[in-house]
Amino acid sequence: MKSNDSYTQYKKMFSDSLLNHFPKEIEHIQNGMVATTNEKKNDIGLLLFESGLKDNEIDSFEKEINSVAIAVYDSKKECLLIVNRYETQETYESYQTVIIPDSVSVEKDCYKGLYPIPNFKRFSYTNSEFDLKKAKIYVLEAKPQKGEGKFKLNPNNQMPNQWKNGYSRGIAIDKEEKTIIYWLVEW
Repeated sequence: MKSNDSYTQYKKMFSDSLLNHFPKEIEHIQNGMVATTNEKKNDIGLLLFESGLKDNEIDSFEKEINSVAIAVYDSKKECLLIVNRYETQETYESYQTVIIPDSVSVEKDCYKGLYPIPNFKRFSYTNSEFDLKKAKIYVLEAKPQKGEGKFKLNPNNQMPNQWKNGYSRGIAIDKEEKTIIYWLVEW
């Protein structure tokens, strides 16, 4: 299956220890994936989207993942700690410097105690399936540290001080759309 060949190649770009929540192979015909290793933009990540799941598959998976998640967020929550939140399609594609409105917006009080999640909207520039509508976002692990050596990243000025570099991994589930998104981001 061609999708599994591409998937295998994408996974080789990242540390195995950060991908152990991803499936070994793509199981669903309706799928999509995006990998990025843009060190200049502090945008390192892999997202695998699978849709067309049956309700009982999603319920079973959600029950399993809920027991190991360190945090669960609603995609519609007003305050989420999003990696590269100020990146736009234009700044990303042209490598422009991102304009941050003010330092207060990076260090909001509501970010305290939250774990970073991907900028799903940024990934939706290349694949609309990554645009979450009514999803639960399960964070499985997040650490504020430089990556494991595969990527050379500078501190990310779009993130609060305690999260200038780090990684986060998890799964998003949109029951209404019958979709699961496995994700890993490093910055």
